[in-house]
Amino acid sequence: MIPTVSLNPMLADGALQFAFEKATLEGKITIGVLVLVSFFSWTVIFTKAWQLIRARRVARQFFEAYRGLSSCLDRRRRSRGPRRTNFMPPALRSWSIT
Repeated sequence: MIPTVSLNPMLADGALQFAFEKATLEGKITIGVLVLVSFFSWTVIFTKAWQLIRARRVARQFFEAYRGLSSCLDRRRRSRGPRRTNFMPPALRSWSIT
């Protein structure tokens, strides 16, 4: 007579539970560490995805503003006004070199 092997626990919905119950202490520790590392990895993946979404949005805003300029220096001229000739920091302006 041929011995029959029950494959029911491995193919059933509780296969993960069955594997965890039959695992040794080292196996359970390994599974726990893998779950923690997996959680950390997915956190990094979602964080990086969110950063890419934000970077695309900011880049899109930048390029829309850049396309609206007539020249590359137009934005600098608008934001700073006339060009300053005095490059000395305000704290040192009282020191006059004669």
